[in-house]
Amino acid sequence: MQHVDEFLCLIADRRSDLVRRRYLSQVMYWQHRDRLTEEKAADSSREALDNAGASRFAFLLGTDERFRIW
Repeated sequence: MQHVDEFLCLIADRRSDLVRRRYLSQVMYWQHRDRLTEEKAADSSREALDNAGASRFAFLLGTDERFRIW
């Protein structure tokens, strides 16, 4: 059995294109929901993942060039 954080990191390694699209979708959701800038929305999205127990995945989204949004 895998922890959700490990699973999400595995998917990010194997299907970075898919993860990037979904991440951008989440950033847009946070932008519209809270009327945030793109950067603040990305921070909020990663913070939600971190709070949900996916801290490694959230860190990966924020630091890996494959997932950069700006």
